[in-house]
Amino acid sequence: MFRVIITALLFAPSCFGEEAFADFADTEVGKRITKDITTVIDLEDSAQLEGFKNFEIVDDGKIVSFTDGSLEDAVKEAENKVPLVKPKIFNPLKDKSYMRCVKVKEIKNVYLCLFKNRKPMNWAFNGASEYIEGNLFLNHRQEFGNAPVYKYQNTENNNYKFSDLRSIVIGGYNKWSGHDIQGKDWIRFMNDYGKLSLKDKPKSRRGRAAMAIKRKFLYTFIAPKIEKYGENFVVLSAYVSSYDKKPKRYPSIIAHEALHAQFFMDKRIRQAVSAYMAKVQRENPEDIKLFVDEMVKIYFAISEDTYLRDNEWWAMMFDSDPESEKKKGKLKGRHALVPKHHDKMLKFIKNYNGWGLRPMQVKCERDKK
Repeated sequence: MFRVIITALLFAPSCFGEEAFADFADTEVGKRITKDITTVIDLEDSAQLEGFKNFEIVDDGKIVSFTDGSLEDAVKEAENKVPLVKPKIFNPLKDKSYMRCVKVKEIKNVYLCLFKNRKPMNWAFNGASEYIEGNLFLNHRQEFGNAPVYKYQNTENNNYKFSDLRSIVIGGYNKWSGHDIQGKDWIRFMNDYGKLSLKDKPKSRRGRAAMAIKRKFLYTFIAPKIEKYGENFVVLSAYVSSYDKKPKRYPSIIAHEALHAQFFMDKRIRQAVSAYMAKVQRENPEDIKLFVDEMVKIYFAISEDTYLRDNEWWAMMFDSDPESEKKKGKLKGRHALVPKHHDKMLKFIKNYNGWGLRPMQVKCERDKK
């Protein structure tokens, strides 16, 4: 009975029909997470039911472009759907949250999920992001006590290392403004997520409601993408509102995540970036050291993982205009590397193997405001 109810709740025909669910359930990943659905989610727990009910996912296949301004309509829809609630007081038991997901025109099999409220976005994405990149912000108390330290190395050769995964049930840091995760990492994360035991369920009702947001996202959005594309897809997220008086900065957030998607999905970009980084290592090793020494404070896997290092360098280098950022006085530390390398790297990438490569640019009307 419970399984019938859960299947109806999570895999309604509009998002994951019974036939698709049956096919997916026979896969390696499907067997793992199907067991998780039927054993870990307790339908008698009103907190989890409230979390499911209050979190709305819209994924209707709408296609937008990073370059022609059509992204603006999707952002407005995400902004206007639910009330804006400050992260510190957001309560998944009573506050509505909303995810507007669109497909990206310029890069095949890339989805962009837009959130007005930041906490639900991080509850949905954080576990997978922290699993992949290794996040030092995990070293603080969360629902499960002191977060364990684990290491996960994400490389082209699929050299994955990790230990205790309890800290990824919800994800402990809720101030990220965006996420980027490729298909093969969603698969590995979900395989291990399904191994989590009942004892890892949060004790508080708010924690269980937050967990329900993650589970609804994984089982009704990510699982169908795995079933449809296998490893060949990327899901990005962006927080598109600001609760304070600072200017809305989501164009640069989306630009940053778009560059990550380009890196994931274009092998030529990865080769060109790797070649440039090798050049920097020979000519200016102190620049790479500065970058890694700062970034390791955020993603501890970056000290060993050149794939992650190159991806983050690439996104930092081209997610905003270096001259405008320089005028704002923000080019300190690793950001001071941008004016030094931006033009040189742009030229190098364009000329590499005669491919004429260019970093993805995001156009939004509010860029000018």
